[in-house]
Amino acid sequence: VKGFTPGSRLLVLAILFLLPLTGLSRADTVTCAVAAEIDGRSSLGAFSFASMFLIYGGIEASASAWIPLFATRYAAGQIATSQWLLSLFWSGLIAGRLLLSTFIVPDKEQVFFRLSILASVLSLAMVLASHAFVHIAIASAALGICLSPLFPLLLSMALTRGYSHRTMGMMLAGCALGSGLLPLLLGIVSNSLS
Repeated sequence: VKGFTPGSRLLVLAILFLLPLTGLSRADTVTCAVAAEIDGRSSLGAFSFASMFLIYGGIEASASAWIPLFATRYAAGQIATSQWLLSLFWSGLIAGRLLLSTFIVPDKEQVFFRLSILASVLSLAMVLASHAFVHIAIASAALGICLSPLFPLLLSMALTRGYSHRTMGMMLAGCALGSGLLPLLLGIVSNSLS
């Protein structure tokens, strides 16, 4: 389509991707094993989960692409050294997910999810406030650790709702779509502000 920027094309694709979730039938949301009582809000719930997966995928991909560039630009780090920050971020994600199983209690998933969101926002603010390379390195690892519980907890909460395999597949595909869409939007915003 002529006249549309690549970002607006991707946004239209994201909307078209999420559109089928608004018209889910009751049969799509019933599972054989654990079926909670389903009310008229089931397709809204599926759309909400798909949106959360989209946002999570975008945040994870954006942070992993942005942190080394931020360190190079604002902490006067070398580009080769700044790439190690990406390793710290991913190591934090892996370590956090390994530790998650020791800390999580099934009754407290939503509380832990909210605490993880708060901790992620605070650690991202710590990255933004840091102008020394060592501080950015510590904040990158902390951001990885704080983001790590979000995907498993979000997946667990979606699974307990009893959505069909088709619906869950669309939700998880939203995560991949977000990892393609949000870094692009972050790049556009970054270019326009700097």
